[in-house]
This record gives sequence, C-alpha cells and structure tokens, in this order.
Amino acid sequence: MTSRNKQSPSTSGVRNSQLAVYYFAGAALIAFALMSQSSLGNPFIVWSVILFISACLIFISTPTGRAFVAKCSEKELDGQFKSVSALQKEKQIQELSSRQLLSANEQFVFSQWATYQGGVAGYPNAAVLYGVAVVLTDSFVFFDKSILFKLPYMKVLEVKLDYFQPGAVRGFLAAGAVGVQLQQTQNILEIRYLDDNRTERSAKFQIHGSATIPGEAVKARELLNQLLEFKGSFASTSSVTDPMAKLEKLKALKDKGVISEAEFEMKKRILLDQM
Repeated sequence: MTSRNKQSPSTSGVRNSQLAVYYFAGAALIAFALMSQSSLGNPFIVWSVILFISACLIFISTPTGRAFVAKCSEKELDGQFKSVSALQKEKQIQELSSRQLLSANEQFVFSQWATYQGGVAGYPNAAVLYGVAVVLTDSFVFFDKSILFKLPYMKVLEVKLDYFQPGAVRGFLAAGAVGVQLQQTQNILEIRYLDDNRTERSAKFQIHGSATIPGEAVKARELLNQLLEFKGSFASTSSVTDPMAKLEKLKALKDKGVISEAEFEMKKRILLDQM
C-alpha cells in the first residue's frame, strides 16, 4: 500500500526530476568526452563511451527504463522513510524514558502524531500543541510539552474512532459539501476508560501525520488497529458499576471534598439520565 501511494503525482514529479538529472549528466559526459578525445588519443575509447552513455539515455526514455528508474527511486525513498522512522522512534523512546513514561518491562510498539481533545482530569478541554500518541506493550501514552498521560490497558474499556471535529483553525472547512465529507471522516481516537476513582471517562485525541484530513483518518485507523492488538488486556465492561452505585461513590467523593457540590450535581444529573 505504501509503495503504491508513493507512485502518486508527487512521486512522478520526483521521477521526472531524476530523469532530467540523468539527461543533463549524460549530455555533460558526452560533451566532456568529445572535448577530451584529442588528449586521450584513442577515438575508439571516446566513441565507445559516447555510445554507452547514449544507449543509457535512450533506455531510460523507454517505458521499461522509466519503470526501472521508478523502482530504484522507490527503494531509495523506502530507505529514507525507514531511516527517518527509526530516528523518530529512537527520539520518542528517549523522550518517554526521560519523562518516566516507559517502565523497564514495557516495549515501544507504535506511535502517531496527535493533539489532545479533552477527557483527562486536570487538563484543559483541548490543546493546540502537537504531541505523540504511543502504543506500548502494557499501556497507551500521550505526551506533548505540557500534558503527560499514561493509561494502563487494564483500565481501558473501549477504543474507537470518532468523527472529525472542526476547531477554531479548521472551522472554515465545515461549510458546504466539503464540510459534509469531512464530518463523515473518522480521525479522532476515543478511549473510554476508568480513572483512579473508578469514574468512567472518555479521552479523545486527533490523529495527524498526514497533509489531509482523510489521510489523518488512515493514520487513526492504523493506531486503532495497533491498540486493538491488546484488547485482551482491556478492562471488562462489567467492571463499570451501575448508575446507583456510581451515585453513591460520587456522594462519598463529595463528602470527602474530592469533588465540589457543583461537580456532584452535574454528574448526578448525568447518572440519573442513565437510569
């Protein structure tokens, strides 16, 4: 899939530029050989070189030759992408370790660029800073310059994709037919989980890593599939208590001063609506 995507218009541009370089280099070599034939003293060698270069230029002008150049270009690009990916991965692992988000028995599995969209206690409703969503062998992690969020899989109830949400910067995209198409695009990773107080929450992260929003949906699907590999470690939905039991826990939290009267009333209304 990746190699096919690289054969899109952007790659054809790379291929044409490479052909232009080959043509220019070939013409320069032929001119150099013609100017040097008097000093070389052997016309046979000069014309053999010229014929060889000409044959190469003719070959890369044919469909077979262009396919060969394209194949070589793809191998080179693959190597570059793998090198960048490996370097990026190493930097992210170092960042996780320095922020104490990677324990000794955990391994790095997968990551995507993302922005926080709310759902974690103690953090704002959304953030504009780019961060990284990381799949580890035992937990999900998100971090940016100000947010550190680590969620063990044993607390995860469900992971799914939600639809594109036009924010302040992207609000102009929500109009017309384009807006309808974008609002049917799923590029928001939603994680339903239990916090330390056994309260159910839903954290959201917009997945990036692409120049287009539909492309972000592809990246979001990749991340979701990686998370679902660990679905066997998720918490059972039966671990979520019924609304009445939740209400009792909320009252206990209010009595202890953990949550305010206003927070209690708001959450109580939500729970009563579930009954």
